[in-house]
Amino acid sequence: MHEEHVKAMVNQCTVAKLLGIEVYEVGYGIARGRLAMRAELLNMFGMPHGGVLFTFADQVAAACGNTLGKQAVALESTIHFVKPARGEKELLAEAVLTHASKSIGRMDVKVTTRNGDAVALMHQLFFIKEKEHEVPPSEHI
Repeated sequence: MHEEHVKAMVNQCTVAKLLGIEVYEVGYGIARGRLAMRAELLNMFGMPHGGVLFTFADQVAAACGNTLGKQAVALESTIHFVKPARGEKELLAEAVLTHASKSIGRMDVKVTTRNGDAVALMHQLFFIKEKEHEVPPSEHI
């Protein structure tokens, strides 16, 4: 799978654009992203909204799952909010593939502050479709 194609695909997602999520690095079974925090993404207590954190982790997970060369979609996600991220200007996320069979994969996603403090931990199961990604000819090596 061409990493630049996966990055472009997930970064063109309208929800990711709306929230300001950027996936900046992908490789087979791994993806990293960042989210610049702003007032619109905070809850009533001044911390990143749980739904924003979930969506951020899910978007980076989507990049990771789709590095396997076939279309991948989430089956189940569980997130644990482990530390408030009040006052953070940017959050980071890393998704790592921990298992892949022909049709099912599993990954762990860790959302952190720029100092590396864990904010949220996600476990995701995903379905690997039989259909391969259609990489435009200009992206073939």
